[in-house]
Amino acid sequence: ISALLVRQINRWQLHDAVSHSFSLSDLSFSGNWERTADQLCRLADAVFDAKGTAVSDAENGLIKRINWAVKSNLGGDLSLNRLGDLEGVSASYLAKVYKSITGESLKGYISRMRLEKAQNLLRAGRLRNREVGLAIGFGTEQSFNRFFKTMCKMTPQEYKKSLE
Repeated sequence: ISALLVRQINRWQLHDAVSHSFSLSDLSFSGNWERTADQLCRLADAVFDAKGTAVSDAENGLIKRINWAVKSNLGGDLSLNRLGDLEGVSASYLAKVYKSITGESLKGYISRMRLEKAQNLLRAGRLRNREVGLAIGFGTEQSFNRFFKTMCKMTPQEYKKSLE
């Protein structure tokens, strides 16, 4: 068991993280099986806690990078496959991790960011509805109008009038 745990420490490069809560020099096999079992349990806890922290840090970094990619590319391809390719992960893994960490689906986040940008552009009043739609990734004015009405319960034109 100890060899397996040490192998995982080496494999996952957890030396520093594990050493904060457990010293490998404390591990002894003195014939007191109760003490040895307790030490192995403590070591296993330290390994799994360190691995969990490392995974959490990596996943939080993934979320930050995905959020940045979405915000900086609202007019482009924001499919789950494309975003997954950017990070070297599958679309299903990305969607699952995103939802588990943020509590919001990635598609929901993308829609929310597109809506915020559309509302800002409509408030500025310099672009036509078709141009606003293109700026946030919709190929036609009709698809943008449908998206906007679904999200806001009013058309972009009605939204503009409500601002007056």
